[in-house]
Amino acid sequence: MGGLSARGPISTRPMLLRRGVICWLPGMALNGEKPEEMAGSGESKTTLRHAARRSIGTAGESLANPHSAIVRRRPARALAPRVEILATRHTQAAPAMAVAVLLSACATTPAMQPFSTDGCSLFPDRSLVGKSDWCSCCLVHDLAYWRGGTADERLEADEDLKSCVLAASGSAELAEFMFVGVRTGGGPYFFTPYRWGYGRSPGRPYEPLSTAEEAQASSLRAEYISTNPGLVCPDASR
Repeated sequence: MGGLSARGPISTRPMLLRRGVICWLPGMALNGEKPEEMAGSGESKTTLRHAARRSIGTAGESLANPHSAIVRRRPARALAPRVEILATRHTQAAPAMAVAVLLSACATTPAMQPFSTDGCSLFPDRSLVGKSDWCSCCLVHDLAYWRGGTADERLEADEDLKSCVLAASGSAELAEFMFVGVRTGGGPYFFTPYRWGYGRSPGRPYEPLSTAEEAQASSLRAEYISTNPGLVCPDASR
C-alpha cells in the first residue's frame, strides 16, 4: 500500500533481511528507531544504513543462536502402552512358536531306512571246515553300523565284534583279522552298503544322533527284533 502505515505516511521504507536480500517494508522500525525519526534527521541516509546493518546483525545472531528463539517441540508420544501391548502379544505367541519349531525339526529329520543285513558282508559267515558260526556277531555289528553315531561308538561296536568272534570261533587270529577289516573299510565316508551309518544317506560324518533320529532308530530296531527276536543270522540255514 505504498508509504501508508498505522503511524502515518513515511518517505522511507525500512529494510529487513530475508534470504540474504535487503527488503523494504512500510511502517517497520529498525532496532527500535522509528522511520519518521530517522527520516527527519539530517543524516537520515547514514542513520538508515547503520540501523539496517544493526538489524541485519541482530537477525543473524537470532538465526545462529537457537536459544534466542522460541522452539516449538512436539510432545513426546506415550510409548509405554504400545510396548506393553507388543510384549503381551509376543508372550502369548511364544508357546505357538516353540511348537512350530519342534514340528519343523521333526519334519526335516531325514528318513532312516529299515534295518537290513547281509551277514558278514564280504567275509564268510561261518567256518567252512567246522561248526563255528559267527554270523550272529556280524548281525549285531550291523545293527550298530546301520544306526551310526560317533567315532567312539563305532570303535566300541568293532571291539564288540572282535570279542564275539573270538568267543564263537576260539581263534584270536580270526577275531583280529575281522577287526582290522572293519576298521579299514567300514568308515562313514565310503559309499558302501556296510559303511558306518548306512541306514541314512551317504556322506553323513561322525556325529551323535539327535533326539528325533534316536527315536526313529529305536523304533525301526524294535520293529526288526520283533520279527527276529533271537537275532538269528539269515544265512544260518545254509
